[in-house]
Amino acid sequence: NMGRNGISLSGAHMTAARCEVTEVGSSGIRISGGDRKTLTPGECSIENCHVHHVGRLNWEGGRCAFLNGCGNRLANNLFHHGPTGAVAYGGNEHVLELNEAHTMCIHYADVGVFYTGRDWTSQGNVLRHNFIHTLGGGDEKHVNTMGFYFDDCDCGDRIEGNVFWRAGRAIMIGASRKLNT
Repeated sequence: NMGRNGISLSGAHMTAARCEVTEVGSSGIRISGGDRKTLTPGECSIENCHVHHVGRLNWEGGRCAFLNGCGNRLANNLFHHGPTGAVAYGGNEHVLELNEAHTMCIHYADVGVFYTGRDWTSQGNVLRHNFIHTLGGGDEKHVNTMGFYFDDCDCGDRIEGNVFWRAGRAIMIGASRKLNT
């Protein structure tokens, strides 16, 4: 029942583990660690958490988790009942795995349960073995809810072994860009 965010961590070697966060005004758990410039991993994680009924006051920022920086992990979490997507992430070399998300994107249609975008330097992230199901409000206006949404110039992520059920679209890639090296 926080007015804004449930948990916010920034630094290195930090973990939010076995937490339940619910009925928050904005987001559930925010974590940022590591140095993107040098690709030094933060080794931070959100693990085995149950985050639900977020975004009571801030629908747009009402995500269950935010992950930023370099070399962090989001694993074995259950996310549900949110106005927009479950996870927003940015940065490099994160691992997002073994999460379940359902009953998300309740109030928005052009949104992804796992969302990243607008930064073509965000690369090397791995999204694997996640289960995303039962999205939107169950009507025709939620047909554009996406399981994974790689928006505006995002590129370089690896997707493997994920399961999507009753999602408007499993994966949306919006104008990705390839680096020239």
